[in-house]
Amino acid sequence: MENLNKCYTCGYNKENLIHIEPITGHPFTFKNDSTAMSYLLESEIGKEIEGFKSICQEMINLKSRKAAVYSNTWRVFGINGTFAEIGRKFSRIWINRYKEPKDIDFETLRDSLIDLAVYSIMTIQLLDDKDTEDKIFNILTK
Repeated sequence: MENLNKCYTCGYNKENLIHIEPITGHPFTFKNDSTAMSYLLESEIGKEIEGFKSICQEMINLKSRKAAVYSNTWRVFGINGTFAEIGRKFSRIWINRYKEPKDIDFETLRDSLIDLAVYSIMTIQLLDDKDTEDKIFNILTK
């Protein structure tokens, strides 16, 4: 007979179980118990957040390296420029979506997705700074 007082994914025993599989991936988890919830946060959500933070740090490192070389020249084309970069990255992802990593010499799918996330954040920066105009276009069309 199945033990309904035990999470059968992680083995943690506790009374008063509730079904929240869509949230945690566990068939059952616990309610009204801070120890059980701490366990859940550390084992599931905590790992996810740590992985997310690690990828964000990787994006910060990449952006810092590129900023040291290119400064903030990306801003001169405004939001149209970042949209163009996002489009270029998406096209590269789409074209290479079925290729094996060994068949793509220069950039992996993961690299392209990291770049896409960085360009998205740069676009948000332009929006937040209200600096969306294409300065080059404005100079050339005066």
